[in-house]
This record gives sequence, structure tokens and C-alpha cells, in this order.
Amino acid sequence: MDEREILVNQLVTLKPQLFLTFQFNNFFSAISGRRVLKQFDRRMSDILYGRRFYKPHNDYKRFVAYFFHEVGKLSSKSNWHSLLLFTYQPNEMISKFMETAPATWRQKCCPGGTLKIMALDNEESIIKASIYSTKDSTKDHNNDNWILNYEFRNTK
Repeated sequence: MDEREILVNQLVTLKPQLFLTFQFNNFFSAISGRRVLKQFDRRMSDILYGRRFYKPHNDYKRFVAYFFHEVGKLSSKSNWHSLLLFTYQPNEMISKFMETAPATWRQKCCPGGTLKIMALDNEESIIKASIYSTKDSTKDHNNDNWILNYEFRNTK
């Protein structure tokens, strides 16, 4: 079993509920993309959980997000994919996320960018999304270009 298969199996085991594709309005380096995704993560946490979401006693409420950079041609716009898992009030949080996330992405984080959201409601869709998300994650030049949103916590 190679690295990618192990990663896909772990993602499938988590049973994420949403698959996201972030399309940037321009070419972004992986580092710049991380900054914008961090901003999006914080804004969505504010919307879903309130301004005090970052307090340690609220940590269990946060959604878990895995972000994967899709390495395209140098002339193409940057894309990132994400798998999201909501453990705290999942139905309420998923519907609120789906209502507010596209506008937050387009208006606050990446003007001109688009965000596509797909619900993962069966194991087959989770497997397909996991395989698609990780297609570039184990390439030699891309090992550091996937993120768990826990990396964004407690950083300025």
C-alpha cells in the first residue's frame, strides 16, 4: 500500500460530510494559498461558532478540514480541495456552512474566486472525493501542500 492509499483510507474512515473545491482568481503559490485558506477557516469559524470559537473549551466544536493543493500548469489558476467533517451539531452546521461559505469565499477571502460545495452522503462519494483530493498530494514537489486546519489554530 502506498502513501496515497493510506491517506485515502484514513480520509474515508473519518466520514467527511462535505467536499469543497476552492478556485482562486489568479495563480497563488502554495504559501499564499495557505494564508487565504487560513483566513477562510477563521471567518467560517466566526460565522458558525461565534467570535470566541478559538477558546480552548470550544475546541471540540470546530469542524475538521483537510486541504489539498492541486498542482496544475504554471499558467493556470490555483485550486485547492477540501474534505470537511462536522462533529458538533452536524446538520445545523452543514446547512449554515453551505449557505454562507460561497459568499464568504468570494467577497471576503478571494474576490473573483469560486467555491464549489458537494455533500458526501454515501461511502462511494466519500471514496471518490478522497481519491480526487489526494491526486497530487504525494508527488515529490507537493508533499507539504496539504493542510489540516488544526495548523491554523493559535497562530496569528
